[in-house]
Amino acid sequence: MKSRNLLLLIASIKATVALYAGDDCNFEYKETIVENKELRFDPKFNHQEIVVNNIHGSIEVEGYKGETVLLEVERSIKARSEPRLAIAKEEVWLDMQEQGDAIIIYVEGPFRDRGGNINHRGCRYYGYKNRFDIRLRVPQKSQVYLKNINGGPIRAENLNGKFDVKNINGPIEMSSISGSGRVHALNGSVTVSFSGKPEGDCFLNSHNGNVRAVFPSDLNADLYFKTRNGKVYSDFEVNSIPWGERKSEIELNVEDEDGLRVYKSDRSQGVRVGKGGSKYRFETFNGNIFIKKSDTK
Repeated sequence: MKSRNLLLLIASIKATVALYAGDDCNFEYKETIVENKELRFDPKFNHQEIVVNNIHGSIEVEGYKGETVLLEVERSIKARSEPRLAIAKEEVWLDMQEQGDAIIIYVEGPFRDRGGNINHRGCRYYGYKNRFDIRLRVPQKSQVYLKNINGGPIRAENLNGKFDVKNINGPIEMSSISGSGRVHALNGSVTVSFSGKPEGDCFLNSHNGNVRAVFPSDLNADLYFKTRNGKVYSDFEVNSIPWGERKSEIELNVEDEDGLRVYKSDRSQGVRVGKGGSKYRFETFNGNIFIKKSDTK
């Protein structure tokens, strides 16, 4: 039964990748449009959220000390014919909304239903393809909610607010982060480098890719990790703690590779760094987990 369930899971993942990846359409007619815009939060709200929902392209977010959100978008359009190129401009657009404490940036088009879901018909059906490469400079304290499906990475740096980041076909790279939240990639690696101790719980996950987390060397936290087909590496000194209600402990310091301790990988594990504290979870299905100090290579 377990083998059957695993085969069904793998088939489901492959089907999902096929749907999201779309057709490889090599269209002759092309156009690139670059747009710059300033967006503002309502000053009466201290809470600030940035929501980006992209479909095909990349997302880059940089925190800075200003109060204005600076947006740069490079839109690349490909089509079968000049009429389809014109239709692509009209049917698809980047919706930008300033809603009090939230700024929402959202790719809209005929491929979305009323609930915002995508019908997956692909560029061969529509006769065109739109790619949006979105770059943002945002106030450092902003909470960010980023989602991308295909065509590029998600990168974020210099942020200290909460985050929720998802990428279907592409990696996620976050650096100089002091906030807390969730990061998930289906087909791509996850790398998060923390400049300070996250105050809240964190969850970093990739189905097909490595998960790498870098923390300050004076970290105090409880770390939980799980990988089906991979290993867990760390250069932190740790003590065993149980996963949930499980009372068994992992075997520590199983072996060393390049100065890193290697832990068993075939079940859920929990370890305590320093005095313990916030809970940080790391999971992969096909990949390794690296938990490292920021002052090491």
